[in-house]
Amino acid sequence: MAPSTRSIKTPTPVYAFVGIGDLAVEKLRDVRLPKTDVKTVQDQMQTAPAKAQAAVTSAFHDALTQANTVYGHLATRGETLVTRIRGQEASAELRKQAGRTATQAKATKTTAKKATKSTRSRAKATTTSAKKTAEAGGEATKSAADKVGD
Repeated sequence: MAPSTRSIKTPTPVYAFVGIGDLAVEKLRDVRLPKTDVKTVQDQMQTAPAKAQAAVTSAFHDALTQANTVYGHLATRGETLVTRIRGQEASAELRKQAGRTATQAKATKTTAKKATKSTRSRAKATTTSAKKTAEAGGEATKSAADKVGD
């Protein structure tokens, strides 16, 4: 079977995970072991994972703190803008216009509803009247035909 040529989009969390690994490697490179005897190197190697974990944790914490700070600043900025826009005279006028438009639309709906009901009632009355006229015309025609036939 031929390999697929379709590209697959990598989810952002995967990139974040890879980035954490890369950051850990970078921090490990910064850990310098002095030239000493084998025993000292062994002791330092035993503490290296803890130091690496501490460095990664610290870097991750710093990045998270910075992201939260930026998020907080953006939220505050957005709230300030929305508050300012809401307080502007143009916004107040727009709310008034929207209220008037809604009232007019409601009135138009009520008028159309009443007109429809009135038209329906008149149409029904016209139909009933036409039916009665047709019946009376039919009876008059039959009566006239009976008289002519006599």
